[in-house]
Amino acid sequence: MKAMWQERQRVRRYLPSLAEQGALAEMNYRRLQRLYAGQYVPVLQIEMQDSYGKRALMELQHQSSSRYTQTLSMILLLDGLPAPMNQVELWLRLYEDAGCAEVVKPVSGKQLQPYYCQPNEQMLAMDEKTQLNLFLADWLQYCLCHGIKRDYLGATG
Repeated sequence: MKAMWQERQRVRRYLPSLAEQGALAEMNYRRLQRLYAGQYVPVLQIEMQDSYGKRALMELQHQSSSRYTQTLSMILLLDGLPAPMNQVELWLRLYEDAGCAEVVKPVSGKQLQPYYCQPNEQMLAMDEKTQLNLFLADWLQYCLCHGIKRDYLGATG
C-alpha cells in the first residue's frame, strides 16, 4: 500500500525545466525589446483588431527600476468578453544583465512560485508560472505581428 502511494506521489510531482523557462524568458525579453524599438517610454500602448472587429489594447507601464532590473505592469483590455475576463493585469520583471523577462505576479495576487503542489487552496495549476509566461509570449508575438503602436506617452528624447 505504501509503495503504491509513493508511486502516485512521484507521478504527480511537477519538475520545471530550467532550460525551457530560460529560453522562454530570453524570447520574451527580445520581444519586449522589439516592441520598445530601443526607445525608453514610461507607457507604451499597442492596439490590435481581429478580422471580426474585436479590439484589444495592451498597455505596458514602467513601474520601477534598479541597476539591472525593471518592473513593468501589463494591462490587456479585450473587447467582447464579459468581466472579469475582459481585463488581464500582470507584473513583469526584466533582467537587463541576463536578457530575460518573466511574469512575476498577477496584479491582484502574490508573487508566483516556480510550481504549486496539487491540490492547493488558490486552485492554481502546477505550472502556473510557466503558463503565464507562455501567455505573455503569445501576446507579445501577436502584438509584433498585428499590433499598432498607438502612442508613446511621455517619451523622453
